[in-house]
Amino acid sequence: MVSIENVYRGNGTTVLFSFTFPYINESDVYVSVDDTVTTEYTLANATTVEFNTAPRVGAAIRIYRSTNIDSTSAEFFPGSAIRAQDLNNNFEQTLYAVQESADLVIGSDAASVRPIAEEALVKATDADTKSDLAISLVTTEGVNVQSFGAKGDGVTDDYAAITAAISTAAGRVLIFPKGVYRTSQQIFFKESNSIIRGVGDVTIKNMDGIDGSVGCAAVGNPYTATEAYDGGWKNYPPTTNVIVENIKFDYNRSRWFNDFGKPDLADRWNSCCLSIGNAQYVTIKNCRVTDGKRQSIDITCPTGKYDYPDDSDDDRPGTLTEMINMPSQPVDVNGDAVFAAQFITIDNCIAEGSGDDVIATHWVSNVLIKNSLFQYTSGKGQSSNTNCIEIDDGSRNITVDNCTAYNGMGGIEVKGHPPQPSPYNIIISNTRIINCSSPFENHQTDWEERVDGKSSNAWNQLLNTWYDVDANNNNKIFYWDFPNDDLSGASDIEVTFDDTNGTEVEAPSTDYTITFDSNQTAASLAAGTTATSFITFADGKAPKSTRVRIRRKFYKLSPGTEFECYTYNGESPLARGLTYSNIQIIAPQQRYSTSSSGKRNYLGVSRAFEIGAYNEVNLQNFYISDGVNDSGAGVDGYRPTQGQAYFRASDNTIYCRNHGYRIGEPVKFSYVQPDDGSTGIVEDATNYWVKEIVDRNNFTITSEWEKVTDTQPEYDPTSAAVVPVNANGTAMLNVLGSGLFHIRDGVKSLSIDGVSIDGFGRIETPGGNPGATFDPNRVVSPQAINIVSSTRGALFVNNYRSNDGPIKVVDGTGTWQYTGHISNVYAYQSNGSTINQQPIDSANKNLAFSNITIVGYPEGRKWATNGPVTDVISEKPTTAYSSNAGAGSLMTNKTTGQLLTKASDSSDNNFLNLTACAWASVDMTTSQGTGKGFRRQNNFSSWDKTDSGKGTFYLADNLTFSSAGDVLVFVDTPTGLSNAGTPVRDANNHVSFEVNCTDAVNNPNNPQYLRILVFGRPL
Repeated sequence: MVSIENVYRGNGTTVLFSFTFPYINESDVYVSVDDTVTTEYTLANATTVEFNTAPRVGAAIRIYRSTNIDSTSAEFFPGSAIRAQDLNNNFEQTLYAVQESADLVIGSDAASVRPIAEEALVKATDADTKSDLAISLVTTEGVNVQSFGAKGDGVTDDYAAITAAISTAAGRVLIFPKGVYRTSQQIFFKESNSIIRGVGDVTIKNMDGIDGSVGCAAVGNPYTATEAYDGGWKNYPPTTNVIVENIKFDYNRSRWFNDFGKPDLADRWNSCCLSIGNAQYVTIKNCRVTDGKRQSIDITCPTGKYDYPDDSDDDRPGTLTEMINMPSQPVDVNGDAVFAAQFITIDNCIAEGSGDDVIATHWVSNVLIKNSLFQYTSGKGQSSNTNCIEIDDGSRNITVDNCTAYNGMGGIEVKGHPPQPSPYNIIISNTRIINCSSPFENHQTDWEERVDGKSSNAWNQLLNTWYDVDANNNNKIFYWDFPNDDLSGASDIEVTFDDTNGTEVEAPSTDYTITFDSNQTAASLAAGTTATSFITFADGKAPKSTRVRIRRKFYKLSPGTEFECYTYNGESPLARGLTYSNIQIIAPQQRYSTSSSGKRNYLGVSRAFEIGAYNEVNLQNFYISDGVNDSGAGVDGYRPTQGQAYFRASDNTIYCRNHGYRIGEPVKFSYVQPDDGSTGIVEDATNYWVKEIVDRNNFTITSEWEKVTDTQPEYDPTSAAVVPVNANGTAMLNVLGSGLFHIRDGVKSLSIDGVSIDGFGRIETPGGNPGATFDPNRVVSPQAINIVSSTRGALFVNNYRSNDGPIKVVDGTGTWQYTGHISNVYAYQSNGSTINQQPIDSANKNLAFSNITIVGYPEGRKWATNGPVTDVISEKPTTAYSSNAGAGSLMTNKTTGQLLTKASDSSDNNFLNLTACAWASVDMTTSQGTGKGFRRQNNFSSWDKTDSGKGTFYLADNLTFSSAGDVLVFVDTPTGLSNAGTPVRDANNHVSFEVNCTDAVNNPNNPQYLRILVFGRPL
């Protein structure tokens, strides 16, 4: 029997008495003296009663428990949370009441016990019922999907039951108990102010055998494709304030290629595992989303942009109409923008296995994606554009933080398709990209500013008409075929001239007139009306051997809508505002996708980070590594970016350290030269296929594809990875030929601050060991920062460091198109003695360099640039390489301390000396003799006093000159006159000169302070 009381006898002095029974509340503890309940005490501690006055000698003291069960300890309400402590208290309350009732039975007759027992049973039952009711309120009363017939048994079609439960979920918590819920149609969580929660291991999975385009689940209020077009979407208000948590959504990839007719829904809801559209204030957390045929997670406008009537293809800027309407959201037939989604949060989720992008955003705003992993783009027919994270058309104010993109064809892509609006105001931070073929891409397709007048981009579609004229041209009249809408007149037309490479040149003639016709509009041109606006050159002034470019100064886009804006000089008005910080790109790696036929398509690696067409871009703290030094890469599931493989003649095996291919993948080696005695390859065939991936270091090859297809029939020989092989038996598996940073096509205002690169330029033997001779065809990436001539605006790179990085730190093409500054660079090569390329290589006169430190390259390998260089600290005690710097360069010779400036381009060796190469202060009052000392000196060795007022001065041995004529000497004294004789160069190229000091009447003079300055450029 459980004790619920303690009894004592008083002694007249003791006031403290302990008790041993548990209780819930202090009010359940009672004390009686001589069978009379008293309150003349306090609890000294949790198990001790202290009387105010000691009970008399012999007094009967009883301390006991009587639990209050008039109400339960904890009350629960629909939608409230259940705490374990509250449930325990309720159960303990029932237990204690039963114990106390049982105690009363002891020693009593049946008649007296029965009423007591019945009352205790009622109270205990009531308490237990209230606890059960608390649970039922949050699990069964209208919010438990199993209460509506859902089985969760992995077999039954639970679609109807789940949909019925959802209809009652507004303002409640919708609970999915543990189980696998199969559905034949897409589940829509469309009720506002609701929480959808999985308890335990919960999966919602599409049924087998249904159409491949049926989505798994969506948050939002759905409507049909017709309603999206005709304005009926307005009858479906956005779903608001929804939380989805602790659920796995499985699209069921086994049905990807089933074609039984897709559902009648606005298109963007189809083919995705989890869609969020026509919704706002939505949070998805602690979820796993897998195998969407298109996206696994798509945050989107339910409808995309429709084809315009004059163009059946909305994927290219085929018409002016499409380009004019670029900035707008998707609109219905009435011209009203269709609501998409806003204020969406994805938190602590895993998404994977998509046919296209793992997670994507389209036409949405204010999205936060954080603390999540996005991995394994598997492809459904696209060979390249399948990304772990894609911020796509019309997305704005998007933040990605603390995420990982792993093992995708692409890692992260921020882009717009024509004629869709560019994403803008994008923040990506604290994010890692691992083993992706195209790790980080950013561009607005066909709004890049290309110089080719024949390209179909916005620059040429809207603003330009080009004419290439040769030396025999006599044509004086040039029409333009763009519309004059919204222009005030001829003052809004510009005429410029380019060379055939697209470089703007000085106008050969400004003697022309502009004929402006305001009736030349977009509508008239679309109707086929011939252009009626033109420029006319004066007689004898027809342009020759040039490109005549006629363009508008601006263009109004989406006129008359809330999206109205202007484009100037052909740039996208929206592609701006990218801020990326603390980004790691680890081991870019060739990957494959699976087409609808089951064949595999391969995508090689070409660059780590690409940016085109964007303005106002800020990059901070980028770390890019080939992963070769990551000792735990294999354990962590990724492979280094390996470049070199080597044929081993003895057993037809290719050796490559950490090659990066999976066991069973096919690889095609092409262009193998006939055996020259060095490789041991004797077959005449020029193509070799990997027969077997033996392990992470070895391939087995065969020239017969059939031997591969016998065991791996799903591999398509025509789409296997192609790897060129050199005549010496070496091959490159991954080549980032476009550079780690590929800056191109209209980029404006780009700042990169903080770059750390590990690898990609390792100089190794074919087997993967150091010690080889440099071969530009055998490094993984030839350039770290590749600046294409079509870049525009200001470009700044600061704080760059590389360890065995790309041989060229900067490779800049174009002579003037962009301006900028590269500063604080440190590049180290551990095995660079045979390098024959310049690490800084730029033809642009407007790109300046400063504080460049190059270590491990051969003597004289530093830069070849037409831009100015400020080399305050030279690596070598020589200026042999200085002629490679452009005009305006500022150099310091470490030997002499001399400051020099370059007066011409890198093709010349023309320096101006800004400071003296040697100087001295001498006391001429000393006696005659040799080896005299100086008061102060720099780069002098000694001087001899040969006569009164005369001396011969010798420059330091470390100063050598190719000619005595390269030396200019100035002497000065506070009193009298002085002059220097002609410098003399000896056989060792050392220089000396005489100084003669006289007074006003040409008498010898010995000044106490003689000052000498020597200018010249030592060897």
